[in-house]
Amino acid sequence: MMTTIIEKRILSSTEGTKDISIQLRLMEYEQVFRGIAASPWFGNGLGKKIEFYDPNMHWTFRAFNIHNSYFFIVYRVGIPLALFFFFPVIYRIFWGERLARRIDDKFHKALLLGATATIVLMTVASFASAQFFNRDGTVVLAVSYAMIDIIRNKYENKLIS
Repeated sequence: MMTTIIEKRILSSTEGTKDISIQLRLMEYEQVFRGIAASPWFGNGLGKKIEFYDPNMHWTFRAFNIHNSYFFIVYRVGIPLALFFFFPVIYRIFWGERLARRIDDKFHKALLLGATATIVLMTVASFASAQFFNRDGTVVLAVSYAMIDIIRNKYENKLIS
């Protein structure tokens, strides 16, 4: 039974926009874009549900989750605060990469590259889900930030080379 389910899922994902989950995401994004257009500066609030009608299943979806971190944050808090949120993410990626080139200590370099790669992977995965705003994503992001900042402080204080 499991192999049949997995097989159907893989086959449905090869159908492009005919796939039901892709259709639902496109309908979800369309509603999100309407919400962003209605309030681009201040957002729609952290507790606002998005609603969209699925003509295939004949029901209205109501959900808090938006399957894209970037749309999620812009829809919730607006463009200015979204940029404020994503600046540290991009900052840590660049700092982590830059610092990894300077550090000779293999242990700290491995930690630094792991933390930086984790943030990069989260930014890529965030196109398909709200990685930054799930429980696990928040903890992983915080740990990655901490690792990069601790190693940076050690490097700046000449504790590692």
